[in-house]
Amino acid sequence: MNAINTIKPVAVLWVGTMVAALSQFGVQWLLASRLGPAEFGSFSSALAVVTMLSPLAGFGVYRLLLRSFGEEGWAATRWLGAAVRFVLISTAMVMGLIIVLAWSGAVGRDQVAVVAILAPLVAGQATIELIASRCQLEERFVAISLWQLIQPLGRLLAVLAIAMVMGASFNASDAALCYSAVAILLALAGVQEIRSFWRGDFRLVGHGPVAASRFDGEAPGIARVAERSWPFGVDALFFLFYLQGGVFLLERMSSAWSAGIYNAALSFVMAAYLLPGVIYQKFLTARLHRWMHHDLERLKAVHKLGCRAMLAVGSLGAVCTWLFGSEAVVWVLGDQYRMVGGPLSILALCIPLRFVSSGYGALMVAGDLVTKKVIVLGVAALCCALCTAVLAGPLGAVGAAWASVLAEGTVLVGMMWFVRDAGILSGGKDCESDSRV
Repeated sequence: MNAINTIKPVAVLWVGTMVAALSQFGVQWLLASRLGPAEFGSFSSALAVVTMLSPLAGFGVYRLLLRSFGEEGWAATRWLGAAVRFVLISTAMVMGLIIVLAWSGAVGRDQVAVVAILAPLVAGQATIELIASRCQLEERFVAISLWQLIQPLGRLLAVLAIAMVMGASFNASDAALCYSAVAILLALAGVQEIRSFWRGDFRLVGHGPVAASRFDGEAPGIARVAERSWPFGVDALFFLFYLQGGVFLLERMSSAWSAGIYNAALSFVMAAYLLPGVIYQKFLTARLHRWMHHDLERLKAVHKLGCRAMLAVGSLGAVCTWLFGSEAVVWVLGDQYRMVGGPLSILALCIPLRFVSSGYGALMVAGDLVTKKVIVLGVAALCCALCTAVLAGPLGAVGAAWASVLAEGTVLVGMMWFVRDAGILSGGKDCESDSRV
């Protein structure tokens, strides 16, 4: 890749991601300071429930489309009709499921209304994911940045406005209403983008002009889409569970205050996670799928360089977080969050682990090892849940932080083992065990 052609889109995505991160941090700061640790922890736990169920909407269709177009080129347009219908149907079902769970006693009594109000977040996230898939295929990186910015910036502005109006009476339900209003507006704004994508009216980069092959082949039905997309959906579900499941478990097994402290620490670390997310999930995803089938040597070179860079940058981020993170939290959130320093210094260990595993995870998806990746994330999610259950009582937020470190380490070791066993980088074995995905 030409250096300028590589740096420019990455810079655009990085700027957009940083603005989105600042907006997300701003809304977290507003909520943490307005609600206090206990109510903030309760709201964070309710939000985590909705966030963890969101991948069920679409259930991997977004990454299935990237893989199909990387493999088939224009011929993959045959998947679009059933894929979009599957997203619409599953989104409605997941929103209904969340409302049922909220009123069935599956969450705390103080969270029933909040969880139910947050249900439209599923539609907003599904809209972002589907449009992001289109934009990656078209390599419209400015559009990706704008769409990823709308949600956190909208939440920040909505929470800020309502908090100023409500004053001291502002509570978790008000915050949930702000989040849902933004999600509904976002879903409505994306209707035209999704409609034209559904019709196949878009520009596919890397596969030449529109080919006659786009009209060849039988159009699959919704059942076929679900059959091929489920590993991607389970992948996303397990990923979110081991990332944010600790907040929910901590709130249920320790206290809302501990969940608030842990979530404040996790918010700082997740800001660092944005960098590998930009590189591997927004810039390289469509290209990795294309290179896996058409330019394997380039894929190997990019992976090798990326892992070295991720290890160096991630290690630097961990050191900076360990040295300055605690004071930064107190400076931003105030003395009531001074206890964040303990779990944050532990979560700093996750940064280099996540940075390197992001490269291996992207390679596994492109290399037809999705079901193997699901196994790794499932084991990591189970380890995280068990360790949190054991450590939450005696150690609180610190115990959840150590559980996250164990989960991140499990993910990295598991992914490295499967990639090397498959021989993707050595050109030895093929990946026919997962070729059905």
